[in-house]
Amino acid sequence: MNLQKKALETFGGAEGLGKALSVSGTMLPLKLRPHDPLSHPMFGDYSLNNGLLLKVTKNRGGDPGFSSEIVAVVKSGYKFDGMADFQYLYPRTSKPSNPSSSVDHAHPTREEDFDNYADVDKMIDDGPDEGVQIIPPIFSKMDQVQDYAFKQAPAFSRLRPQQPGEPPRAVRRSRQQRKSSRLVKWGDWPVPSSPVPIPPSKEAGCASSATFLKAVFASRPVWSSRALRGCLPARHLHHLHALHRVAFMFISGPFRSCWVRFGFDPREHPECRLLQVHDLRVSS
Repeated sequence: MNLQKKALETFGGAEGLGKALSVSGTMLPLKLRPHDPLSHPMFGDYSLNNGLLLKVTKNRGGDPGFSSEIVAVVKSGYKFDGMADFQYLYPRTSKPSNPSSSVDHAHPTREEDFDNYADVDKMIDDGPDEGVQIIPPIFSKMDQVQDYAFKQAPAFSRLRPQQPGEPPRAVRRSRQQRKSSRLVKWGDWPVPSSPVPIPPSKEAGCASSATFLKAVFASRPVWSSRALRGCLPARHLHHLHALHRVAFMFISGPFRSCWVRFGFDPREHPECRLLQVHDLRVSS
């Protein structure tokens, strides 16, 4: 009877076991040390199966054999396929007299304790003459063994070296797509007035979107990609793939990463100073 009681305690008692059985999809926690507040539980998933519960007893009266008996049919159960994770144990040389005191040190409950929560020196000085037991801030999020499938980042493309001995390079796909765009440095003169020639088949696919974007750039000659996505309705965002057919891009200077209408030079128009980009970067 004592063994059955201890077994129920590992599942949170009859109340914890009944709660897991009453709610569908609830995992059953198994605590290997139910009275240890620093013990991380294992979790079992409910599953259907076909099995038999076999009772094996050792014969008495000098008989060295064993006897077996089928006592039940098991139709469902909980499988604990996960790992027990890290079990945080007390050092044997400094086991605290009250295990809950370490929990109070690590997670203050009173309002006045929060001011000294981050003061580790004060915790050591004011605490008992023993090792400070602090619960790990988080255990593993997954108790199942996962295989890492390393894949190439979708935003990057791996380019082969152009010369012998040159290491391969990873280039953003967005930059790779800029090969058909007109890119202008701040000191380049004059600005381009027409797009890069492309095959007629691709030109036909951009015709309707280019017509729409020409009307957008007629009202405002300078746009950033973020401004276009923020100002245009969602139903018109698919037209942005044809930006390189109606505008060129500055890659340096105060209009860096901005799309400018072909034939328009913002450096010659002082009113365009309001459309300049201010790049603010905070070092880590």
